[in-house]
Amino acid sequence: MDALLRRVKDRWRGAPWRERSFYLDPEHSTNQVKTLIVAQLAVAVLGFAALRTFGPGYAAAALAMVATTTLLVLADAVHPPALSTALAFAFKIAAK
Repeated sequence: MDALLRRVKDRWRGAPWRERSFYLDPEHSTNQVKTLIVAQLAVAVLGFAALRTFGPGYAAAALAMVATTTLLVLADAVHPPALSTALAFAFKIAAK
């Protein structure tokens, strides 16, 4: 089992596609737990604030996208999938 695990790790480290994709690198700052939690909580608040300010629609989505992108870059907590959370709140996507 240890030999198999070692082989997989060695193959992962030497993979040429690994350098091109930060999503596949578990040590990249985008994939850290802190980044995930900060980003998701912040964009949920921003998306909800945009929804309450403009109501569901494109204006709220635009505000949520700009605010989310700006905040995540300034906070050095960039987590691209978090943008969909802000949009879900802004468009009021929920099970009815």
